[in-house]
Amino acid sequence: MDIIRRNFYRKLCMGAFSEKLELEPMSAYKWKKLNAMAEEKEVLCYVDETVMPHKFQPELQDMPNFILNHRLEKIRYREQHAIDASGDTLALLNIILFNTNQILTRGLHLRGIIELGIFLRKRGHKVDYVKLETWLQKLYLQPMVRMQCSYLIEHFHFTPDELPFVNKEITVPSKLTLGALHFLHICSRRLSEIEE
Repeated sequence: MDIIRRNFYRKLCMGAFSEKLELEPMSAYKWKKLNAMAEEKEVLCYVDETVMPHKFQPELQDMPNFILNHRLEKIRYREQHAIDASGDTLALLNIILFNTNQILTRGLHLRGIIELGIFLRKRGHKVDYVKLETWLQKLYLQPMVRMQCSYLIEHFHFTPDELPFVNKEITVPSKLTLGALHFLHICSRRLSEIEE
């Protein structure tokens, strides 16, 4: 299983971030398993070149708490009406909120984490990180953002320099934490299958 996981993350790095990595040889059965894992995690478009990616467009996210949701609405309103408005900063905040809501309700959403990384590499230079850091503090999102960024560092070869809005030391999440998030994702999927 480790060889499948290693090749899985290498294929993701190659497909999503255009990195040049070498894949380990595997049997056809293991490649099928890798593709099944990619399909389950909704990242097949990065693993299989023949699959066309659909545009990642997270809907506007809300905070689960009334007070935090009110703060979020104020942030959005003020930013949209500001002279120095930054649509890219709001878009990054929305991706972070999407990932946070997914983690809290369904478990780690790999596609959202990859899209966060793609956004940072392609449009990160347009983001006002001072403003974003202030928003993250007001919304108490720093721990969730640190976890998302640590996942990017651990699995997708990001450096802390590429994540300037995280001011604290980024620690790599333990395997226990990642395992718990994966278990939460599996449980929520099974529950949704039962409800249907």
